[in-house]
Amino acid sequence: MEEIAPKAVAEAWNYARSSVSDAVEKHDRRGFRLLQWAPLRVELGSKPTELSLEHEARLRSRAHDSIPALQKFLAAREGQRLFDVRSEDDDLVVRRVERKPGSQSVDRYWDVDGALSGGWINRMFTFRERMKTSSFMTWSSDAADARAHNLELPPTAYGNTSIVARLEFNWLDSLQLGSQDVDRLSATGQGSSRHPLMIAMRALALQPPGKLEPAMEHTTFREKYSLRTISGPGGNEQELFQLNIDHMTVQSLRSGHFAQHRDVDIAPSVLVDSQILSRLTHIATTLSDRFGLEPALATKAWWGAAALGELPGQ
Repeated sequence: MEEIAPKAVAEAWNYARSSVSDAVEKHDRRGFRLLQWAPLRVELGSKPTELSLEHEARLRSRAHDSIPALQKFLAAREGQRLFDVRSEDDDLVVRRVERKPGSQSVDRYWDVDGALSGGWINRMFTFRERMKTSSFMTWSSDAADARAHNLELPPTAYGNTSIVARLEFNWLDSLQLGSQDVDRLSATGQGSSRHPLMIAMRALALQPPGKLEPAMEHTTFREKYSLRTISGPGGNEQELFQLNIDHMTVQSLRSGHFAQHRDVDIAPSVLVDSQILSRLTHIATTLSDRFGLEPALATKAWWGAAALGELPGQ
C-alpha cells in the first residue's frame, strides 16, 4: 500500500479496514484494490458496501482547441500505436470502445443545505446519488426503492504531476431511509459506524459538515478508448489503460442555471504498482505536451460548481 498510495490515502484506507470487522480485501476486474463488507440494508440485495483505491491522470485543456485536437488524434490512431516512438513505454495500441448514443450517467451531487457554496464540494468531498445508469455500469439495483450512492474523498496528487490517488465508497441504499441516515450523520455525526459517511468523517477527523442535500445535477457523455498491448504470435491483447473524454452538463438545483465543462481521465486497467504509475505519468505528460493539456486535480463536482459560478467566493 505504501508504494502506491500517498500517506493520507493509506491512513484513511487503514482506518476503514480496522474499523469494519467483516471488511475483506479484494481486487476488482480493473485492478482496483477494494475493501468490501456486508450491505447496509440486506433487503436491497447482497451487493456489498465497498471502498476502492483508484489512480488516474486528470487533465483539462489550456486552449479551446486542445480536446478537439486530441479527439482527432485518437480517431486517426484507431488500431495503431498511441505514440510513434518504439520503446517499451510506447507499445500501446488504441481501440475505441463503442457505446450506445446518449448520456452515460446522471448524478445528483449533494452539498450543505443544498447550496454549492455550502463548502463540502469546495473542500473536494463529493457525495452523489445516481439517478440514471447504463447497462455496463456495476452499481445498480433491481429494487424499486434502491439507489447507488458514492462518496469520494479528496484526491491526493503525486508531486507536480497530473496523477492522483483517491478513495471512494460505493453502496446501495434505500431512497427514504438512506436520505434520513445522511441527514442525521451530516448534521449531528451520529449513526452507524459501518456507514461510509461515518467512516470518512472519523478517518479524516472531520466535524459534521452540516445537513447535506441535493445541490447539482450532473450529466456525463463519455468517449472511451482502450489502450492495449499486443503480444505473442496470435496477437493477444491486454488492456493496460482506459482513456476517457468526458463532456458534462451541470445544473444548479438552487438557481436552475446550466453550464458545461470537459476533461480527460486516464486510468490503469490492471493492478497498480510503481511501474504502472510510471507509464501512466509518461502517457499523461506526452499527451499534455502535445495537445496543450494541464493537470485538473480538483473533482468533477468542483469543476461543475466552478463552471456554474456558485462556489464560495465566486
